[in-house]
Amino acid sequence: MMKRFIALLTVLTMVASPFTASAIPAESIIADMNFAMMSFDAPALTSGQANKQGAVYKYNKVFSKGSIVVDVLVTINEISNATVVNFDNEANNKTRFQPVITSGNEGFVNFKFDFVLGGTNTPVRIKNYYLTGIDIDGLSSTKREFHEISAFNSYKVNQPTQLVISTNNASTRFAGRTTSLDGIVFHDSCAYIASYTQPISTTTIKLGNTGAMDDRMFSLNFGEPGGVLTNPVDVITPTPTPAPTVAPTALPTAVPTAVPTAVPTAVPTAVPTAVPTAVPTA
Repeated sequence: MMKRFIALLTVLTMVASPFTASAIPAESIIADMNFAMMSFDAPALTSGQANKQGAVYKYNKVFSKGSIVVDVLVTINEISNATVVNFDNEANNKTRFQPVITSGNEGFVNFKFDFVLGGTNTPVRIKNYYLTGIDIDGLSSTKREFHEISAFNSYKVNQPTQLVISTNNASTRFAGRTTSLDGIVFHDSCAYIASYTQPISTTTIKLGNTGAMDDRMFSLNFGEPGGVLTNPVDVITPTPTPAPTVAPTALPTAVPTAVPTAVPTAVPTAVPTAVPTAVPTA
C-alpha cells in the first residue's frame, strides 16, 4: 500500500510541476515599449529603510499595453559618500524619477531598476524606450552633477553641448555644465537621450556629484524623449569586439637529438705472460 501511495505522489508531483514556478520561465516575457511614456509616479517602500542603502521601492503600472502591465522595483543598490535626501521629488514632473542627493567629492547613489510583470515579481524584458537625463548642471568645473548609465545602444546630445562625456569599461558618464539652472528644466546644453532597443529586465543608473554639493535635484525620464534637442548628434555605443580566436601556433616537433651510443670501453684482454721454457741444464 505504501509503495502505491509513493508512486501516486510521484506522478502528481511530475504533473503539477509545470504549473508552479516553471510555468512562466524567468524573463520569458518581452514588452515592446514602442518609445511610449512610462510613468514613475507614487513610489511605495516595500522593504528596507527609507532613503537608505538596500531600500526597495515599487512603482505600479509604469506602462501598460493590452494585457501587459509593467511595474518597476527600484533598489538603492549602493550609497557612497552621499545621502539620499528625497527618493523621488514629486513636486513637479510626477512621471519622472527625480531623487535629491547631497554628497561629498565623487559621492554617488547607485539605483537598480527591475522591470516586472504587473502585480508579480516575474521579470519582464522591455525594449524600445528612451532614457533622458535632464538638467545635469553644477556650480563650477570641479562641482558638477553626473549620470552614469550602461547597456544602451546609442545616445543623442546637442551640438554643442556643455556636458563632459567619458566612458569607463561598460558605462558612460555625463558630467554636467558648470552653472546651475533654476528648478528642473530640460535644456539642450545639459541633457542626453539614450536609446535602449534590446530587451533588458534590469538596468543600473549611478547619480552623483564630482564635488561636495547639497540637495542636488536629478531628473530621469523613461519611455518617450524628455525634451527636444536643437541640433542632435547621434553617438553609437561601441560594441565590444570579441578577441579573435587565435589558433595556437603549432610547436615544431622536436627532433630528438641522437644521443651517441656509448661505445663500451674495450677491456684489454690480458695477454698471458709467457712462461719461459726451461732450458735443460747440459
